[in-house]
Amino acid sequence: MALKYSVEGVKALERELDSLKAELRKLQIYKNKTAAENGDVWHDNNDFEQAEIEERRLQKSIADLEEKLQKVEVISTDTSSSSDTVNYGALVTVKIKGEDDDPDDEDVITLWFSDSGEKAGCTKTNVNTPIGKLIFDKPVGFIGNYVVDNKGAKTTFTVEILDIQYPD
Repeated sequence: MALKYSVEGVKALERELDSLKAELRKLQIYKNKTAAENGDVWHDNNDFEQAEIEERRLQKSIADLEEKLQKVEVISTDTSSSSDTVNYGALVTVKIKGEDDDPDDEDVITLWFSDSGEKAGCTKTNVNTPIGKLIFDKPVGFIGNYVVDNKGAKTTFTVEILDIQYPD
């Protein structure tokens, strides 16, 4: 299954990968130094053992990120022709209601449609999330449902797009 990211999102993933690789190189230098000074047997050299554990964690993170990057499908984020629909960079105000018709079980939130960075006061989402898949490329007034599966307990939410803005 392809993961959909904007060009900016792919660049953020690549920066994260570069950072992890640089951290791994530094750790490997440290690990070699501590092995040379104090031996490479874990029970004799706690620093060496800790470095090996961290090295495995970093290698796993790098492998996972490389696999993710292989599955990426870059999508258009051009909002010039579709400013009336949800795309990357949009601030989207939505009303979310639970399964019952209880008016107290209703929230209005602002979503920032992005796959990189943060925006104060907004919940970030993108096309790879259930709500993001539902509202992507949809106009104001769209109403749809999505299901959240929490360990077998499925809950259906109704989402209505109230407003779409593209701030400068």
